[in-house]
Formats: sequence, structure tokens, C-alpha cells
Amino acid sequence: MSNPTQPLRARGRRGLALGLGALLVVAALLAAVFVTQREDGPVRVMVVGDSLSHGMPGDHTWRYWAARQLAEEQVAFRYVGPYTGTYDFYADPRVDATCPVPADGALDPAATDGPYGAPFPDGVGTAHAARWGQTLARALGSVPGQVGPARPDVVVIELGFNDLHYGTRWELTQDRLQSLVAAVRAHAPEADIVLTTVPLVAPAAGNPDNRATTRLYNEDLSRFAQRLTTDASRVVVADLAGGYDSATMTWDGTHPNAAGEQQLARSVLAALGQVGVGPGRWTLPGPVAEDRPLEPPALTAVPGPHGVDLTWTHVPGATAYRIASKTADDPAEPRPLPSAVLDDHFTDQGLPAGTRMVYTVTAIRGTTVGAASEPQQVTAGAATPLVCPSGASPTSSPAS
Repeated sequence: MSNPTQPLRARGRRGLALGLGALLVVAALLAAVFVTQREDGPVRVMVVGDSLSHGMPGDHTWRYWAARQLAEEQVAFRYVGPYTGTYDFYADPRVDATCPVPADGALDPAATDGPYGAPFPDGVGTAHAARWGQTLARALGSVPGQVGPARPDVVVIELGFNDLHYGTRWELTQDRLQSLVAAVRAHAPEADIVLTTVPLVAPAAGNPDNRATTRLYNEDLSRFAQRLTTDASRVVVADLAGGYDSATMTWDGTHPNAAGEQQLARSVLAALGQVGVGPGRWTLPGPVAEDRPLEPPALTAVPGPHGVDLTWTHVPGATAYRIASKTADDPAEPRPLPSAVLDDHFTDQGLPAGTRMVYTVTAIRGTTVGAASEPQQVTAGAATPLVCPSGASPTSSPAS
């Protein structure tokens, strides 16, 4: 078995640039300067993950913070993969507020191009292979074909959460992970691989044992990684579960806020250091970011052919929107619809012509609720029932 901390050049594929280069002081230099460089260019890092790695529109993501730290260390690396942005739910037809299409596992390419909270360091890029809702089972069908074009030197596999959280046995989850590692190696036989433990969060609905199952999976992951390590391809573990506090580091009990993103980055950086990508440390000053307050969206309400059409501006950091409505002659405050909307539009259907309505929209992020938009009053016109394209179904109006 190869030494998990040996520099990349020792394996004949990449170089380790040392400030002084004297062999007698290698240990001291590794503690101070650790600039990694392939012989033919920057180290190529591919992140295969789920929502913890993908992020929502306006998130920085842990990938950003890891890039910031490695840039501070002058590590020459680049992110690679088929996608470039956060999960843009505004562009995902599966959660369209009017005509959602069936959730068949396919993700519209436009839904992977959402904005970030800040630009990534120059030269690093934002490419990745993370997908909101990704499971190991689905990854086996898509990721192997993405590895060849990406030509990664290191593959970070941050998966398993959705499998374990929703009832897959930990042994089967591990079997699927082993199959994914084998599939990655079929296209990149010398890539080093970083596996991740799964953060412990609140019990899932319908699966109260998910925390116990996750612990068993996490406890066995280091032994599992050692078993998969070869001379050509090292496998190490990033302990995402360690230090990740779902009560203070998430916006909904699961997904990371700014503090959570930075904690995940620390864990991944420590593992990357084991395969020669950076020194494996965190030196950025803290706090390096605060979650921004949710601004009130600008709402427009107009009569449309199928009811009252609502549209609103995107609020950075929002993960959904709450629509509230009432009739204009009702003295009470507008009442929220039963379900939040993952979109920037909604059609209130089934209103009799001439009905005067008042609407507001509020951005939400987990349990955080922003300020409501200015109320908009509109009179419904004559409307016809909405007919959605084949394969989609119209959303009935909870307000009607």
C-alpha cells in the first residue's frame, strides 16, 4: 500500500514544488509551503456530490471556500466536471409552479447553472459533477461517462446522504459506493479518490433509524477506504460528519449555511492534503461570511388567460417563496398558501371573473422568513382551464 501522504510527484504523475527543495528539510517545508502542480498543468479535481456540494442560487458552497484556501496556499488546481453552477430551481421543470413534469431523475442542464454568492478564485473554474438530490444509484448511471472527458487527478465523492436518509441499508450503500469507485477507475485508473462520511441530521420522515444507519456507514468508511486503496489510486476519507452541527451550521437542519460550508471545506481540505493537494489546513480568517438577510421580492400581479399570473424577482439566498392572498374586501392579512413555491411565478387559477384579490410574496430559506413584498391588488378576468404540455400536470390553486 502506498503512503497516503506521499507527494504527487513520487508517483510519477505530478510534481510538488518546494520553496527550498532541500531533502533534509522536507518535513518543515511541507508545513510551510505545499504548492501542488502536475507536470502538464494544474491538478484536476472533480467533485461528485449531492445538494451539500451543489448548493442553491446565491450560495458560496464549500467548493468555493476550499478553492479560496487552496488559492491562498498557491496550489495550482482546477475544478473539472460537466456542470458549472448551483442548483437553479427556477430553471428546473420538475418543480415548475404551474406545470411540473414528473420527477424521473433527469435534471435539465439549465438547472445546474445557478449563480454563486461570490466569484471563485481566478483560474480555478466552477466545474463539478454534483446534483441536487443525487444518489449513488443514480450516479452509477451518469458519473462514469462524465469522468473520461473531465480527466480528473482527484475525485471527491460526496454521496450517500440521500441513500441512507431515505432508507437504503448501509451495506447496500457501501456496495454502490464500491461500484462507483470501480466505474471511476475504469475511466481514470490513476485518480486518487476522496470519500466522505455522511453528516448526521434529524431523523427522516418514515425512516426514524437513519441516524443509526448513518453512524454504521461512517464507522466503517475508513476500513472500506483502506481496502480499496491501490498503488496507483489512493482512497482517503473526508470526515464531513465530524464537526458539522446541524443545529447551527444549516439553514434547514441539513443543508449548510455559511458556517456549514466552511466546516465542510475544512474536512475536504484535510483529506485533499493526504493525497498531496495542499497542506490540508484551514487558515482563512473567520467569520469569513455571514448569511445575508432575505430581501423582499418585487411582485407583479396581472390577470392572465388561466387566472391571475404572479411573477417576482429572484432573491439571493432564497430557497423557496411563500405566496399569501386574500380578497380585497377581507380586512385580515393575506393568508399563506399551504405549500411554498420553488419558482419565480405562479398562476392562481379558478377565480371567478371580477374577483378582486390582494397578493404578497415572501422569500424563505429553511426556517428563515424574509420581508414580504409590497401588496399587489388585481382583478381576475375571464379565464380558461390551464392545459399543460404532455407529461406535466397543472397545479391547482390552493387559494381558490
